[in-house]
Amino acid sequence: MMSPKYFLTVVYVSYMHADDIKLDSAMKTVNDCKNLQESLDVLYNWSCAWQLSISYKKCSFMVIGKLKNEKDISFHLGNNNIISRQETAKDLCICTDSGLKYSSHISQIVAKAHVRGSVIHKCFSSKNRNISVKAYITYVRPLLEYAACVWLPYQLDDIAKLNLYNDASQNDFLGCLIPVTVIG
Repeated sequence: MMSPKYFLTVVYVSYMHADDIKLDSAMKTVNDCKNLQESLDVLYNWSCAWQLSISYKKCSFMVIGKLKNEKDISFHLGNNNIISRQETAKDLCICTDSGLKYSSHISQIVAKAHVRGSVIHKCFSSKNRNISVKAYITYVRPLLEYAACVWLPYQLDDIAKLNLYNDASQNDFLGCLIPVTVIG
């Protein structure tokens, strides 16, 4: 039986958060894929020994970048529990795709900000500019700025989405301009 400390030295765990474990590996050859599968086997055996069940249905893997014969890559947990492959991943409320692009994330936060701005517009009966500005800064702007240093847009389409929402919400909804640090 492996202790948790020994387990961490055998399996290359990149991230551990409460009940979340994330493994990552640079895969350039078929042998690298085998090494990751061996790490998954060690993880599975460790979890069985410590009676910690792993929900393989919640497990997934994503290939970032290009890899030869990447369609043939598959991993499993235990005997027959195949781990699903996904093209996008969401971690700490930030979505990314296999090309490390954040377009889907930006579309989601703009949509959420639009909905939240509409709700504020409908719910607040006061037309006082200071109250509107504080409501926007408190409830809408955090959606647009959360972890911006990670997903800061570099593609023109993404910048245009953010600027379009920013301009429309500030000019039409608030009637004033409030500098947003994400779009600079």
